[in-house]
Amino acid sequence: VLTHDGTDFDWAAAGGGITMCDSVIKSSTQAISANTITVVTGYANMGSVDGSGSIGSALTESSGVFTFPETGYYYIDYAFQCYNSGGSANDIAGVYLYTTIDNSTYTDACDPGTFFVDANDHFTIASSFIFDVTDTANRKFRFAGYSADTAMTVAGDGNRLRSGFNVIRLGDT
Repeated sequence: VLTHDGTDFDWAAAGGGITMCDSVIKSSTQAISANTITVVTGYANMGSVDGSGSIGSALTESSGVFTFPETGYYYIDYAFQCYNSGGSANDIAGVYLYTTIDNSTYTDACDPGTFFVDANDHFTIASSFIFDVTDTANRKFRFAGYSADTAMTVAGDGNRLRSGFNVIRLGDT
C-alpha cells in the first residue's frame, strides 16, 4: 500500500490476508449402518503428512464436533471417499455437513449425495460452505454419513487424505 504523510510516500504491507488455515484428515475407516445418520469421527491434523501446512490456531475437535479458534468468515472445503460395504445396490448415500448456531441444534447445511448402482461402488462426496462464525462457543460444525438401504464405509488413512477437509479463515465477521 502506498501512503503519503504530507512530505513523502511510503510503501507498507497491505493489511489482512489469511490468518488461519487448517487441514484435517479422517485417520481410519468408519462403518455407517443402513438408514442411520451417523456422526463421522476419528480425525487427525494433516500436519504429519509430507508437505502439509497450516497457519494460525487450529480447530479443536470433540467427538466429531469442530470448534473454531476465533470469530470470522470461514471457508470449509471437504471431500469424503466412501464405498458400499453392504453388498447390495442402494438408492442414496452421502456425507453431509451439519452446522449449529446455538451449540445444540444441528442443521443440514450441505447435503451432496450419490447413489449406489452396484454392490461394490466407490464414490467421493465433495462440497464447500462459507460459515459466518460470530460466536465460537455456539457456532460449530460436524459431518455425518448416511446410507439409505445398505451399509457404507467412509474411508480414512492417517498418512494421506482419503477423507477430510480444509478450513480457511477469510476475514472478520
